Amino acid sequence: MLHLESDPDDVAAVAEFMAAQQADPTHHIGYLGLDAEPIRLQLQGLEPLGTAGLSVARDGSRIVGALAAEWDTDPPRCWWHGPFVAPDADATAVSDALLAHGRERLPDEVTQEETCGDERHAWLSDFAARNGFHAEEASAVLGRSLTGGLPPRTVATVAGEELTEQQRNDVAALHDALFANTHTPGHKLVAGGDRRLLVVIQEGRAVGYAAVERQEDGAGYLDFLGVAPEVQGRGLGSALVAAACHELRDILGCEVTDLTVRVGNAAARKVYTNNGFVEERILVPFRKGMALP
Repeated sequence: MLHLESDPDDVAAVAEFMAAQQADPTHHIGYLGLDAEPIRLQLQGLEPLGTAGLSVARDGSRIVGALAAEWDTDPPRCWWHGPFVAPDADATAVSDALLAHGRERLPDEVTQEETCGDERHAWLSDFAARNGFHAEEASAVLGRSLTGGLPPRTVATVAGEELTEQQRNDVAALHDALFANTHTPGHKLVAGGDRRLLVVIQEGRAVGYAAVERQEDGAGYLDFLGVAPEVQGRGLGSALVAAACHELRDILGCEVTDLTVRVGNAAARKVYTNNGFVEERILVPFRKGMALP
């Protein structure tokens, strides 16, 4: 008989279970890493509940499913890390039970939900359709090594904490215009935190930026790259990618980095591939209560 629980004592075992699923493209979910120990650290750091946001399904003592929740109220969105279901378990019954269990803990003001998985996932699209999600444009996951030669750093950048108030406002406004309804609105992007913000200033104005961070597994992540429309097409985006790679390697100590970019954004994908990034997988997002433009 299926048993559901929250905040399990054996989080390491749950992370091992998730890592085993992540290794298989037909069970791979976005957001989380690939290895057990980084996944365990990610689960502990999920906001606002940490491991208390976990839902675990067991058949006897055996883990057959897991789902983690992370949510915010600005935007009012929950990101589901999963569901993960053992290959020999009933995917429909276990995944639906995990979602129902997880939704019980969501505050009323969280009205949006999102999950994503490898385009080769065996049953995620059916799960999404049953539970009110809709598929949106897929994103490519691109990665590169930072230990070999990097493109030269040819553009000067200013750290986010060194910006004037007006320049922070410029970055926030540019970000909201370029990435409407994204997971991190402009005022949060410029507020600091785990991300390092690199900004290009021309004639006192912020005209481009990159946001990077070091993840729990030590890999880098290029989270956002934005260039003002009036200076696009002049190589600034490529220069910012190079600057971000140098920042990740030289300041944050990362040996590899990755990023996601919409499949249909050919111009951005060309910028990244020209800077040594290669495609690793395609992720399909499923959303409920919202859509991205």
